[in-house]
Amino acid sequence: MPLSVVKAVQYERDHRLYERRNLVHNGAMRVAQRGLGPTLIGGSGYFSAPDRWHLNKDAGHQIRVAQSTDAPPGFTNSYSIENVTAISPTPATAYLILEHYMEGFNVQSLRKGTAAARPFVVSFWAKSGIPGTYILSVYDSDNHRHISRQFAIEGVDTWEHFEIVFPADSTGTLNTGEGYSLRLRFWLAAGSNASSGTQAQVWRPYYAPNQAPEQVSFSAVAGATFRLSGVQMEPGDTATNFIYEDYSQELALCQRYYEQSFEGTTPPGTAGTAGRTLIYAGGTTRSTGGTYIPFVVAKRKIPTVTIWSSNLNLNRVSDYGSSQAGERVPSVWPCKNGYSMYANGTTGANVNLQFYWAASAEAS
Repeated sequence: MPLSVVKAVQYERDHRLYERRNLVHNGAMRVAQRGLGPTLIGGSGYFSAPDRWHLNKDAGHQIRVAQSTDAPPGFTNSYSIENVTAISPTPATAYLILEHYMEGFNVQSLRKGTAAARPFVVSFWAKSGIPGTYILSVYDSDNHRHISRQFAIEGVDTWEHFEIVFPADSTGTLNTGEGYSLRLRFWLAAGSNASSGTQAQVWRPYYAPNQAPEQVSFSAVAGATFRLSGVQMEPGDTATNFIYEDYSQELALCQRYYEQSFEGTTPPGTAGTAGRTLIYAGGTTRSTGGTYIPFVVAKRKIPTVTIWSSNLNLNRVSDYGSSQAGERVPSVWPCKNGYSMYANGTTGANVNLQFYWAASAEAS
């Protein structure tokens, strides 16, 4: 073998050894800052369930989500989705997707859009009460391209392991920045608007009907559950053993996107004393006294900061005291590293304030 080829192979091996191989955050579903659930949800978003996983659905689906302790071998948790109300037949506009957003910063190892573009493999464990054909797709939001793969769940409520290889794409470079460049999407239901075309088995310009042909209708049965864990996405065409991150590292990765003062897995905006922030708001009046709250981890973008008083009234802070009766309207100026705040209200020198807060830099 020529020396140049040997060096190239060794470089590829070394690069793969030292790069962060799993491009997915919280693939083991251990971090659930917003709470454990179960939570009945009405819209799309991030809920009391594992961090970094976004549930995307139409208005017709009634879904309950949670961080479950039902997990495959070697794992302790999974993302659990329960269908509450049967929907049959599936409306044309229906969709139910569990998806993971990835920053441009974090997917440059794929070299997408270049002559040196790399394939990648997604491995995961899944179980469902509804066996059949499911779709895993990847959407390139920078270039509006997509690709999809089918996987067949054969058993009923039985953990099964899957490894799915996606080819390299030499068209469409990914932005280098904090914006979301790729979305990993696990489909659970798809109406004809998303499934009436031909499956995009190779990278193609985005066309909605080609997203999820032949997708089984998970939502046709009330009480059906779907669970997911051990998700790993890595460059190359061969899946390797799952990378178990130290919990503190995984938590820090998640806190780049969401952080709260509520203790542990306490859902934001719920009762309890743990997690209150107590500050001395120096100044000559309540309307001029303020403070700066630093984040544990700098955020992906300037976050949306939500404030609750000690009595859990939204957009209020409480005067510190046994009654916690006095409340003020806060003014908040967030940045990526923290936020400045002062409390508006009647005059009074050098007040103490207490409140809860949450900061989100996730996708809307």
